[in-house]
Amino acid sequence: MVDIVGLYDSLLNASYGGVQFYMLPADIEVGRRVQRFLFPGQDATSFQDLGAADGKISVQGFLIGEDYIAQSLALRAAFRKAGPATLVHPWLGTMQVVQIKDQLPKLSFTDKELRVCRFQAVFYPYTPPPQIMPDTLSRLMSAVSNATSSAEAWLAAVLAPAAGVLGAFSYAQGWIAGLEGQFGALINTGPSGSIIGPVAGFAVTALGAPVLAVNALWAAATANALAGVPAAIAGACAPTIPSAVAPGGTVTAAAAADPGDAAAMLLASLGPIAAGLNAPTPGPALASAMLALVLANAVQAASNISYTSQQQAQAQGALIYAAFDTAIPAAALAAASAPALGGAVWGALLDLKAAFAADMNALIGRLPPVVNIAVPNTMPAWLLAQYISGDNPADVFATWQDIVARNNIRNPGAVPPGSIEALAS
Repeated sequence: MVDIVGLYDSLLNASYGGVQFYMLPADIEVGRRVQRFLFPGQDATSFQDLGAADGKISVQGFLIGEDYIAQSLALRAAFRKAGPATLVHPWLGTMQVVQIKDQLPKLSFTDKELRVCRFQAVFYPYTPPPQIMPDTLSRLMSAVSNATSSAEAWLAAVLAPAAGVLGAFSYAQGWIAGLEGQFGALINTGPSGSIIGPVAGFAVTALGAPVLAVNALWAAATANALAGVPAAIAGACAPTIPSAVAPGGTVTAAAAADPGDAAAMLLASLGPIAAGLNAPTPGPALASAMLALVLANAVQAASNISYTSQQQAQAQGALIYAAFDTAIPAAALAAASAPALGGAVWGALLDLKAAFAADMNALIGRLPPVVNIAVPNTMPAWLLAQYISGDNPADVFATWQDIVARNNIRNPGAVPPGSIEALAS
């Protein structure tokens, strides 16, 4: 056993987890992680370098003093604490370290060394894992699902009493017929109407199906049919997976609608739906639930848009934020008469708006802005493209195309003086 009295002057101060102690010179392992491979029937060996290795740090420490028992209990608690801890090493400085179960610290007491506790510990340098960027799109899709399911449940609850009252049933049927006509005219308009129309047409037609029996299932089935219309419009943005076996051995993927067109179509339907907020009961509740359904699907459609610039994304975001400013207060007002289901829709819309804002902010931060460039003299568009993307020759042609298309330049060889718009490189 080492004579503490003789070593005391050479001991060095250190600490672990905030507990002070003395230590002797320590061992440190460092090198490369080289794996040796042996193969049967061959004398030669193979080695593979797996990178730099920061090996174990061995510590022989001492707790000295009248309160050495209290110090040992504090150090024991520090060793038992979960997660990495801070080691202040006299040579290596301050670092984060961890223990491993095969080499746990060991504290020693003996009657030959009163007021002294020895311990041995082995630590490994701790490198925190790389920070994972938040998956804002997954959170957004989860919020969309929550909003649509909450709105459909509220819609079914509002429709249920109408099954037993003739006047209320007639009002509900008239309201549904109005939605059928509205969506029926809307799905065939716009640049993608030829794609969205046939895809969503079946869902719209289902709203006009005759009611053969008004029973307990009518309200839920009707709410499901109403939810199916905006879902079909948003779903037209994604092409269907072609069949593995096609006639004649050909496989043709179905065309997908432009997600911007689908989002615009859904946002255009919000105005007529919002008119029901001023109707007699149950009009406000029906309108609020339908607003939430349509808006959630508009957000889903917009999430598929491939933006080219910050300004384009901000413009689309402004349209959807304006829709939230209509749907959220409407849900809050209508929820006063149905706190459970209506309140759930109001809360789901708030969550959806927050998730949409987070996703848009992350997206806008990755997009280039549109800048204005002053053209002093007549010059070729190619020269302007080289000026913008000259540091990245592979981007020059794409920049040239963007300049010509964005500014409607008829003669790319002679851009007149003035101001042009271009994507910043």
